[in-house]
Amino acid sequence: MTWNAVLEGRSLQARLLDIVLLGLVLLVASLSIESLSDAPEVRSSPPPPLSETKAPRVEILNACGAAGVALRFADFLRARRVDIVEVGNYKRYDVAESMVVDIAGDLDAARQVAFLLGIARKDVIQQINSEYPFDVSVIIGKNYEDLRPYQP
Repeated sequence: MTWNAVLEGRSLQARLLDIVLLGLVLLVASLSIESLSDAPEVRSSPPPPLSETKAPRVEILNACGAAGVALRFADFLRARRVDIVEVGNYKRYDVAESMVVDIAGDLDAARQVAFLLGIARKDVIQQINSEYPFDVSVIIGKNYEDLRPYQP
């Protein structure tokens, strides 16, 4: 039996009710999927430790506009023996979520820096550029107070 055959025997009111119910089912399904994406991240095991022989060259960029944030992150990472090569400002100050960018193609190093800072694994991205003078870039967003350099 086809869908048209089912609809032919039904009144207009019944057809409209079917459409409304279908819309509600789709709405509930989409809200359920959206709520799953907001679920807290399941912590996985930390990435391998940074190599002491080839420590990544890291830049820290303030993308939130709060004074002194990049220096605080740099000091935090230096205390953990991370090679901070440059500290500065990002091109914008409206970045909501902090992120770590793998520039050199060493995703494990970028993930380790993110882990040290408390940045979620989903916020580690790759933008490989062999001409860039750094291996990893940390872009500090407006959520900086939630990260480890600002935790007691």
